[in-house]
Amino acid sequence: MAIYRGPGGSGDATNDASIAAVTTLTLRAETAATSSEGSASASSASASAANTSKTNAAASASAAATSASTASTKASDAASSASGASSSAVAAGNSATAAETAQGLAEDAQTAAETAQGLAETAQTAAETAQGLAETAKTGAETAQGLAEDAQAAAEAAQAAAEDVFTQFGDQYLGAFASDPALDNSGNALTTGDIYFNTADNVLKFYSGAAWVAPEDVATTAAANAATSATEASGYATDASGFADDASGFADAASASATLAASYTPDQSGHSGEFLTTNGSVTSWAAALTSTSTINGGSF
Repeated sequence: MAIYRGPGGSGDATNDASIAAVTTLTLRAETAATSSEGSASASSASASAANTSKTNAAASASAAATSASTASTKASDAASSASGASSSAVAAGNSATAAETAQGLAEDAQTAAETAQGLAETAQTAAETAQGLAETAKTGAETAQGLAEDAQAAAEAAQAAAEDVFTQFGDQYLGAFASDPALDNSGNALTTGDIYFNTADNVLKFYSGAAWVAPEDVATTAAANAATSATEASGYATDASGFADDASGFADAASASATLAASYTPDQSGHSGEFLTTNGSVTSWAAALTSTSTINGGSF
């Protein structure tokens, strides 16, 4: 078997084809190694969930690079020895297989990295959603706390109002006594509107500000005053009736006087420049004197 001596040297087609195949496989191995390194570099930027796959991919890439180097050495040996070319071809085939395996692992690593990235994005979305829900819950809790504080304030105000009512009622309603009390239940001076029940007379009494009075007594006095007022009103009505009769007489007299006055003053229409005269019972108009006239024997 001839040994390859370079271009123009001794050789044969079989050995030349083997060397070309080795060279091609070597180039493929180097390309696969370069791709593996790029995939390993890309997978190193993935999420922590892809670290294991990235490490395996990097190891595979390193092995592929080593195999490629070995294949290159074998190819160089094959150039100087045909017998070594056969071994180099086998080594190159193994290197190509290893490169393909590394490429597959790199692709798996890339897929794992992409999956990890998707999981990381999903986790981030879930975290953002959880944060939104937490903020909403916090807002709801703050609102609930505000409502609780308002309710507590309202309850305290209602309690204070109820206590004021009971206190006022206790100060105003003194209870039952056999005689008029001089002070309230707290030992203070009586105030207008205080109430107590008199067990001797079985009546409810009110303090007027000056004395204790019973509504029955007030009603009796009011009824007596009303009866007196009614009697006085009846007298006033009788007097008013007399006054009405007098007024009617005065009206009649006034009407007669008006009629008489009208008879004393005849119609003035058409009597300009005349004067009023009477014969002792009837008045009339007379022409004014415009020349010397004789009145009752006298000359004017």
